[in-house]
Amino acid sequence: VKMADVLVQEGEEPKLSKKELNKLAKKAQKASKAAEKGGNQQQSASEEQEDYSKDFYGSYGLVNSKEKKELNFLRVKEVTAANATKDIWVRGRVHTTRSKGKNCFLVLRQGVYTVQVAMFMNEKISKQMLKFVSSISKESIVDVYATINKVENPIESCTQKDVELLAQQVFVVSSSAPKLPLQIEDASRRAPTDEESPTSRRISWQLSTWTPDSTIVFSIFA
Repeated sequence: VKMADVLVQEGEEPKLSKKELNKLAKKAQKASKAAEKGGNQQQSASEEQEDYSKDFYGSYGLVNSKEKKELNFLRVKEVTAANATKDIWVRGRVHTTRSKGKNCFLVLRQGVYTVQVAMFMNEKISKQMLKFVSSISKESIVDVYATINKVENPIESCTQKDVELLAQQVFVVSSSAPKLPLQIEDASRRAPTDEESPTSRRISWQLSTWTPDSTIVFSIFA
């Protein structure tokens, strides 16, 4: 409010009209809401930036021999109910991944054996960690530190049906291309003979040897 707009007598304090007082009150209320909104946004940004799991996931990258970890791995086929409650390291390829809300699941494959890895956001596993794991591309090689957990209902999509791994740490050893030209599922699918071509066989032969059927054949002949 401009002083020239207020009529005052000499020696008196300027008096504001009811309309002017209401206008000032609205401005003060608006400023208060803006300050509160800014504080909430700052708090949300701070919470988003806080990653308490940052040391428990990531990519190895170029590993220096002096810093290389000596880990004792358990093979996927040895992940059984007999070893339930044990904390173990396991290495394998990411077969599939799926995430929903605060949960993330992936299937780890080693030869013909597969096991489900489960992760749930809690005081040890952050939102950022779940996001990282769910973004790992198929066929990437990963190291997982997890607890073997016996499940009540069989996991029909895996060879290790009576257990799952509750992951605590996940590290990418070797990352594959985000989108492979040929997926393992495609290589496993039988195609009619008249649709096959020498070119497709040359492109897919290596991935085809990774399919469960091919691995079983090689194991038998070995």
